[in-house]
Parts: sequence; C-alpha cells; structure tokens
Amino acid sequence: MGRLLELTASICKFITEFSNTLRHGTQKEGKKATFKEILQPVRLRGTLGSGPVEAVTGAYDIGMSRTADVGLGRGSQMLALTGTDQISLADIMNAPSLSFDQITQNARSNAVPMALAAVTFNVGASVFKKIMRKPFTQANKLIKPLGLNVRIG
Repeated sequence: MGRLLELTASICKFITEFSNTLRHGTQKEGKKATFKEILQPVRLRGTLGSGPVEAVTGAYDIGMSRTADVGLGRGSQMLALTGTDQISLADIMNAPSLSFDQITQNARSNAVPMALAAVTFNVGASVFKKIMRKPFTQANKLIKPLGLNVRIG
C-alpha cells in the first residue's frame, strides 16, 4: 500500500509540474530546466507506455481474460493479461498488483532504450548549444534594443 501511495503522489506531482509547464513555459525567470525535468516524459513512456496526459485520462482496462489455447490439440482456455499497452492512473487504482507488475516489466524491457534516449539527448543538446551559440548571440543583440526583455538560448 505504501508503494501505491508513493507512486500516486509522484504522479500527482508530475501532473502539477506538467500543467504548470504547459501554462507558463518550461523556464521560470532565472531558472533553467534540468536534465531530470526534460527526460520525465521519456521515463513515463518507458514505464507506463503512455505520455503524461494519457496516464491520467486513460481508461481502466488492465485485467485477466480467457483466451483459447489449442497447443495441446484440444480446446482449452488459459488466462492472459490484457490492457497492458498503456497503464493509466485508473489501472493503478483499480488493479495495483497487475499494474505494478506490468510497470516493472516495462521498466526492465525499456531500460536500454530509455538510457540511450537520455544519453543521446544530452549529447545532442550540448552539440546544438555549441553550434547555435553565435546565431543566438547575434539574435539577442538585435532583440535587446527593442526592450522586450526576451533572450534566446
């Protein structure tokens, strides 16, 4: 139960931060977005299989269903997990054990792609910043006399 409350609290915190980001932009005055904040959607998609909006608004569809198994030559049925492509907050609240098992499995299977996304994003951002430093400086010199209090880069 403690894991459920902890996960619910972290999801609620993320939703609040995400909605503030949509309303006010990613940067507050004098504060740059951190690497952890930028990669939050990558981690969310890798574990829940959906983005932040879908994680909150998604329907409750995780469960076990009977499927036909003809592997033994006769019509038998077995239970299969369904609704695991996207784990939503409703899934976590209604079936926490199935949801946490699927989140764990998703995290294990997507660990390498998430790590690659983090590394390539960081390297790409550094290269982009170095390449665009001169154009950003020139644009800022043109914008400064206008008094718009806007800075690019």
